[in-house]
Amino acid sequence: MKIQYKLNEKPSPEQAMHLYEKAGLRRPKDPDRLANMIAHANVLITAWAGDELVGLLRAMTDYSFDCYLNDLAVDKAYQHQGIGRELVNRLIGLLDERVLVFLIANPEAAPFYAKLGFSDDFGRVGEPWCMVTGSQQT
Repeated sequence: MKIQYKLNEKPSPEQAMHLYEKAGLRRPKDPDRLANMIAHANVLITAWAGDELVGLLRAMTDYSFDCYLNDLAVDKAYQHQGIGRELVNRLIGLLDERVLVFLIANPEAAPFYAKLGFSDDFGRVGEPWCMVTGSQQT
């Protein structure tokens, strides 16, 4: 089935929750919280196989200096078909070439992001600063 990509078409919280589960990502199970996550992302790119949500990229950006890639989820049944790569490429295509795109990834995902040109070489951008607050409860 041909995959269709859509910009800023918001899936329902139930569709997003189902995708996160099928992609193996730990995300909140609270539909209201998921609805807020989706509503407040200023970039949302989705991949659809017919009416089924099979991929989702959620990001926050100022379109000028930086962009945080919050989520990249692809249903495990649809992985290794280029959907994740296409979602990231579509995000990068929306941004000025000078925009720094950054993310936090599981170590298992590092090789995927490296193939797309991401690096953990913080020397390129200066020392990293990370501050975590809040609960990681789902």
